Amino acid sequence: MRIIKLESELAAADIARKLTEAGLLLEQQNTADTMVLLQVLDCDEAYCAKVAESIASFLFNEWVYAYINERLSERHSYLNDDEREYVSLLTLHALRKATIGDRTMDVWEQDLAVALEQMLHKTAVTHLDLVGFMRFRARDVLSATDTGTEEFVSQFLADREYEEFVSLLRYMLESQPSTRQVVHVFCTDERMWLCDETGALISDEDVSQAAYQVSDDGEVNVEDLAMSVLITRSPCKIVIHDITHAAPWPSFSETVERVFLERATRCNHCAACTLLEHGDTCPSAVDGHLLAMPDDYDV
Repeated sequence: MRIIKLESELAAADIARKLTEAGLLLEQQNTADTMVLLQVLDCDEAYCAKVAESIASFLFNEWVYAYINERLSERHSYLNDDEREYVSLLTLHALRKATIGDRTMDVWEQDLAVALEQMLHKTAVTHLDLVGFMRFRARDVLSATDTGTEEFVSQFLADREYEEFVSLLRYMLESQPSTRQVVHVFCTDERMWLCDETGALISDEDVSQAAYQVSDDGEVNVEDLAMSVLITRSPCKIVIHDITHAAPWPSFSETVERVFLERATRCNHCAACTLLEHGDTCPSAVDGHLLAMPDDYDV
C-alpha cells in the first residue's frame, strides 16, 4: 500500500475532484479542506504516473487560477468578484500560450509530472505541500504569473477608464443637436486634421481658446481639441481617413467610432488616402474635394 498526502491552501476541493475524476481512490479529506489523503492499493508505475499527471494538471490549471485570484484579492481588493474572475481568466489564458524559461506551459506540466512520479516511488508515504512544491519546482512560472497578473490588472483598469471616458463623450454628444454637416477626419502617423466637404480645414477658435485657458501648462493635445470640435459641431456624418501604422491604443479613429457610432464610417482606402500614403503633401483635387494637408495645424 502507498499513501500520498496532498496539502494545499488553494483549491483543495478541486484537487479532490480532479483525482476522483481520474478514477483514483481518496481515503479522506480533513475538515480544514487543506489535506487530501490518497490511498494507493496498486503501486505499479502506470498507477503512479496517472497520479502524477493528475496532480500536475491540477497545479497548472485549477491551482494557478486560485493562486491568481488570491493575489488579486490581496493586492487589488477594490475589484469585485466578476472583475477578479475576468482578470484571472485572462492571465491564465495568456500563461497557457506563453513560453516561460524556454518552456511552454505544457512542457512545464510534463516536467513536473515526471518529478512527481519520481517522488512517489521513493517512499511508502509521500507528504506533498503543493504550494512549496510549486515555489521550488516552478518558481519561474509563479514569477511570470505575478507579472502577468499585474499587467492584466493595469490593462483592465485602462480599459475601464477608457470606457468611462467614451461614455462621458457620448453623453456630451447627446446633449448637442445633430447638424447636417459632414466632416472628414484624417489620421496619419505624423498628424491629424479635420476637413469639411469642400476640403477646407476646420478649426474652432472658441474651442481652442477655452482649451488653452483651462490647460495647466498652456499645451493642449490636438486630438482632444479635435474631439471637442466634433462634439460641438455634432456632424450628421464623419468620414474617417486613417492611414496610421500601429497607432497606440486607443487610436483617435477608434474613439471617434465609439463615440459617434453609426454616424462614423471609414473611407475604405479612398484616393485621398492613396495620395497621402505616397507622400503627396500638396493640396490636391480628389473626388471633387480639396485635400488639405497642413504643415502646422491647430484645431
